[in-house]
Amino acid sequence: MKAMSYEYYLKAVEKYDVEVVVFDLGGVLVEVAPPTALAADDCYLPDAEGITKICAEIPEVKGFETGDTSAEEFARAVIDNFDLPLTVTEFLGRYKELIRREIPMMKRLVEEIAGRYRLCCLSNTNPLHWARVCEMTNYGELFDNLFLSYELGVVKPDSRIFRRVLNELDVSPEKVMFFDDKEENVEAARHLGFCGVVVNPAADTAMPV
Repeated sequence: MKAMSYEYYLKAVEKYDVEVVVFDLGGVLVEVAPPTALAADDCYLPDAEGITKICAEIPEVKGFETGDTSAEEFARAVIDNFDLPLTVTEFLGRYKELIRREIPMMKRLVEEIAGRYRLCCLSNTNPLHWARVCEMTNYGELFDNLFLSYELGVVKPDSRIFRRVLNELDVSPEKVMFFDDKEENVEAARHLGFCGVVVNPAADTAMPV
């Protein structure tokens, strides 16, 4: 996917008669390291695609994002499945630090449109990563509403999470712009009538902090 500019995303918001702008978190507002970063130099992990396939078969992984699994249960399940020579504390420390930094271009967009639109965050996330985001950024203060999967008990692209947004905001879908880095999530939102834009997760990685 071609990297898009700040102006591209701003024009995407202003093109439609929307009242609400909803942002995904990882890959849109904050940079997330690939899961291979968990390995460091002291343990082996397959490539990112291999990790994703294995994690899809570990119920505790999804459970951590839906609030059904504790951090300790999640860590133990991943450690056991990948045979990692790490303690639960060591693993969770590395996992938390997968959240690397703000993506400057998208932070600029949020600050530019704040006050003109109702701003929301809709993210498949977990308590550990959300805590890291709050430590690193002021996004918790910038958004009018937070829709975090571990609090809602459901993850994107399930239509229930998008309906929850509409119901809580009491807004029609065509009045909502949704930014996400995953095509399947944007398509699910569009299917319900949202305006949607797929964000290139690599678009801003070369910009200085």
